[in-house]
Amino acid sequence: MIFRKPKVWITSDLHFYHDKIIEYCGRPKDYQEKIIKGFEVIEDKDILICLGDVSWGRQVEFARDVLTKVKGKKILTIGNHDDSKPFMYYLHNGWDFACESFSLDYMGKKIIFSHKPMFWDGTWEINIHGHFHNNLNPQYYSKCAENYCKLIALEYLDYQPVLLENVLTKKSPYYKKKE
Repeated sequence: MIFRKPKVWITSDLHFYHDKIIEYCGRPKDYQEKIIKGFEVIEDKDILICLGDVSWGRQVEFARDVLTKVKGKKILTIGNHDDSKPFMYYLHNGWDFACESFSLDYMGKKIIFSHKPMFWDGTWEINIHGHFHNNLNPQYYSKCAENYCKLIALEYLDYQPVLLENVLTKKSPYYKKKE
């Protein structure tokens, strides 16, 4: 048997069932289908980290219709648009782990994952987060993204999950500077 190291995939701000996100972020009408199609790259041994804002008040439907079909282990950092439910609620609705933030040592880097960017406290090197979509403020980019923050914005990823190793080595357009 050949052992394959699990791949770690990241996604953020899915906003399922949120019709206004099409207007707010210029998403195509079929963005939900694109996200679902993107999940097909995830294999049983892989890990999916979602950086919050999963659905617009319909977690149970999302778990039934989408999450049950996604392979691998699924980790959620709860976002500001997710239901304010106890962590056990998410575990009973398709997630393997749910939290506000968590840290991970990966590829020699101490990473903290969160929905919104975190203030640097000296205990980690990189903060991988969502929340801003394609509305990244240039002032934020110049102060944070170049130094220790990495924004995961589906609008720049064709609504596909991105490999963590690609985020760390900048092989992916996980964010873009505003012109």
